[in-house]
Amino acid sequence: MKRIDLEKASELLNKIDITHYPLVDHYIDYDSMYLDDRWIKYSVYYEGNKPVAVIAKRLPEEQIGHILIFEVDKDLHSKGIGKSVILDYMKDKEYWELWSVESAEGFYKKLGFLFSKKSEMFTWGFKD
Repeated sequence: MKRIDLEKASELLNKIDITHYPLVDHYIDYDSMYLDDRWIKYSVYYEGNKPVAVIAKRLPEEQIGHILIFEVDKDLHSKGIGKSVILDYMKDKEYWELWSVESAEGFYKKLGFLFSKKSEMFTWGFKD
């Protein structure tokens, strides 16, 4: 799997079929800040020439990375792609945080994320 970091957020719409990424589509429809280069940085993961996952982090970069959006192509769930993408993406920082839907809690916990009731966020790299 290879990762392409996009220079501009607006490039995302030319790199993927948005119908395969309903969460990404929802956020972009909800608020134009999800295409604002000052606020978000997208990466697209590919298997061959096929995009299989989208992930984005909040800007500006800080000591703690913040994943804003993460979604695997809806036709490719439960194939290990999500785990591979998250583990690859998180290599460049020691600490990460994200918000998640409740149904994905088990996925993040298996990867070592902790859930903080105080902030209502998942964190990775922190100790209890």
